[in-house]
Amino acid sequence: MAKLFIFSGYGHNQSFELVGSSVNIGRSEDNDIQISDMSVSRTHLNIMEKDGSFFVKDLNSQNGTYVNGTRINPDEYYEIKENCPIVIGMTLICIGKMCPDHIRSFLGSLNSHSGREELDPGATTFFRPFTDIKNRELITNINNVFHVASDVDEVAGRLLDHILNHFLRVDRVVIILCTENSSGKMVETVISRSRSGKEKQEGGFSRMIVDRVISSRTPLIVPNVTNEKELELSGTLKLLKIGSVMCAPIIKDNRLMGVLYIDSHEKPYGFRDDDLALITELGSLTAKSIEPFLANDTGR
Repeated sequence: MAKLFIFSGYGHNQSFELVGSSVNIGRSEDNDIQISDMSVSRTHLNIMEKDGSFFVKDLNSQNGTYVNGTRINPDEYYEIKENCPIVIGMTLICIGKMCPDHIRSFLGSLNSHSGREELDPGATTFFRPFTDIKNRELITNINNVFHVASDVDEVAGRLLDHILNHFLRVDRVVIILCTENSSGKMVETVISRSRSGKEKQEGGFSRMIVDRVISSRTPLIVPNVTNEKELELSGTLKLLKIGSVMCAPIIKDNRLMGVLYIDSHEKPYGFRDDDLALITELGSLTAKSIEPFLANDTGR
């Protein structure tokens, strides 16, 4: 008999036998299988078995259903293969007779802080909805930290720690705060974290990248320095032994408060556009959090 496996989110590591030809899944107790995930709708998904094949239908859920990385239309049945990853709310599930090892190994690579191998590009696309879940979890955790932080240093330090734990491909993350002192002179404060535990690594961060983001007030990414066509920029990054880098402004209402800078050293781990979008959002959240502190803390 086929089972429904829960791999991540609420009820992870559980499995349920699919009894009958039609099974409803949702947050409500009235469902055949209940998943107590607040991002799952009360009645979220229907699974239908017909002639040995399985079909899923999203029941007009609020957050949708993703099959093989693609959001499906509501009220339409889609045939799925055994062990196909399905994301509902913040929960990753699949249907099959056995626990699929390829999903477990992928989740392990996401959750292992010591794993440094680059994920297969096909796999990251295949599981992109789950990556989005991890990103939302990061934003939620950081928001919670911001609400209880007592000063700028605590905001920055906790933010950097969360980013290092989230991005396996990051070797160093830096916040550079830009404030005016009582004389009207711009003062920079640098707060950094590195995976090696050494806050100051040989070579330092790219001043050219930081200056460009400060000047343009727009995010910047170099996924792989070996493919960078601008010779001056690629030469500088190679000299600093930086393989890939991204940087986003910490800005609110056109007021620039600094930048959030991330890079990798051992090899270019290939930051993606969605990674840049995430740190750009984190830069905006950071600006909202530190603005009250900076208003009362000039000349740091």
